[in-house]
Amino acid sequence: MRAQGNPALTWHGRDVTSVFDLLGRSENDLTAALAFALTRSPDFLHRLMKRLLPMAGRDVAAVRLETRDTGGRTDLEIDCGSDLVIIEAKRGWLLPSESQLGAYAPRVHKRGGGVLVSLSDTSLEWSARVLPSTIDEVPVVHLPWDLIRDDLVRQPVRPEITEVIVQRS
Repeated sequence: MRAQGNPALTWHGRDVTSVFDLLGRSENDLTAALAFALTRSPDFLHRLMKRLLPMAGRDVAAVRLETRDTGGRTDLEIDCGSDLVIIEAKRGWLLPSESQLGAYAPRVHKRGGGVLVSLSDTSLEWSARVLPSTIDEVPVVHLPWDLIRDDLVRQPVRPEITEVIVQRS
């Protein structure tokens, strides 16, 4: 059951209603647990959005996992109406390639604004040396998993969700 006011989470077009369906150790499992936490905690979602789109409002229409179009399949999308956040998650120190992120830039342009996000264990310093700051005029931001873990440890969403993300990422 979804808490009132929280955006719905779908995965491959199906509603996700329990974190226990998202347990696992793969890159996709971690991203799914993150998406579930974002849809269950407005404060956690707001903190993340402030990091990624500081000027955006609080309204999030949807959180989507593994959305496919002709440009490829995104790991996680946060739909804010006129802005679209596309998160490409990697496990470990890997970073997405510029061409992979670039394939998603048209989706952001179509929406009118947003950001392409790299999510991995790579440090901010290293990602700044490797990733471009923009791709086709769309901002590119790197988010280390450490920042996600810090947010969850400081203000846990729910114990079982926090445990999945903190211990497995």
